[in-house]
Amino acid sequence: MRRLALTLPFLAFLVPSAHAAQLDVTIDGVTDNVPVRVLLLDARANQNMHDHVRGAQTAQVSDHVARTRFLGLPAGEYDVVAYHPGSQALSEHHVQVGQDTASLKLSLGQ
Repeated sequence: MRRLALTLPFLAFLVPSAHAAQLDVTIDGVTDNVPVRVLLLDARANQNMHDHVRGAQTAQVSDHVARTRFLGLPAGEYDVVAYHPGSQALSEHHVQVGQDTASLKLSLGQ
């Protein structure tokens, strides 16, 4: 019984957190069907860029709009960077993610 009691706290790390949130990102202003790269960065100041990056995704484009979703995020502050490979189009935004779903709309100025 004691072994089980000692093991339970470690098993909690294997179960997804009930407090994990998601961030839905929509990017408009995409002029062609080339996918858009989206980076999710921890907004806390940090010297090590590898610790700063929380996720990177490729958002597919449909009707000049790209969409992507980041799942399992702890509540906190993030920076989102979207860029269009092969062009100078870039959009950056700071977002606060709570306990549920957060949405962010960006526009690529091309």
